[in-house]
Amino acid sequence: MSGAQPGGVPQVCNTASIKDTKYFCDDAIERFLTQRPSAERTSSAKGKEKSAVEFAPFQASHMVEDVLMAVSLTGSIIMLGTVGYVYLKKVEWPIARQYYLIAVSTFAVLFAIQSMIKYFAGPLVFRGTRKMLSNRVEVEYLRIQSPAPGAPKVSNEKAADGRPILVPPEYKLEVWYTRKSNGGKSVLATKHDHIVLGHFGEWFTEKGEFVESVFEQRLLTSLQRVLGE
Repeated sequence: MSGAQPGGVPQVCNTASIKDTKYFCDDAIERFLTQRPSAERTSSAKGKEKSAVEFAPFQASHMVEDVLMAVSLTGSIIMLGTVGYVYLKKVEWPIARQYYLIAVSTFAVLFAIQSMIKYFAGPLVFRGTRKMLSNRVEVEYLRIQSPAPGAPKVSNEKAADGRPILVPPEYKLEVWYTRKSNGGKSVLATKHDHIVLGHFGEWFTEKGEFVESVFEQRLLTSLQRVLGE
């Protein structure tokens, strides 16, 4: 079944754009990892089997996004505040020039900090934690990056009109997982892996409707293999 927004409206993506399709999938990851999966899902439009996926949800962390927003907001406030102060106080140009120089220099430093944070964060699509209770409290840390997809490939098969069939790019994820206890002092497990969920055409219909049951099951079952569940 196709994914639907509240009210039963199908979620539709512009699948003609690989970039838009990737961003659509990136945005869906947090939603599926922070809520309990549906008890029943259909594998695909061709699908025949139904299955349930047991997956304890994570709590998303938006620390990187919050820091980036704070840095950007601080730079904007400094620039606008400087311009506003100079205008309202009618500061003479020799003095105003010094204010502008300080403001622009500060903005440049903040922009450089923002760029470094984005560089080291990489193509981050999810960062979160969850607590698991066994004989002790254990905390799991999950970080997922989504690299840029490749180009569509030409299939060996041909369409009815004789033209070659293009296969959409694969959607790949890079996963880092750590499990700790004792307040984060003891590392119980750490894993780093790459997973391929399939190509975009496997969970988007020809009309661009998102078949979220297929995508969600691919995502959760792939992560379960990495996490050893």
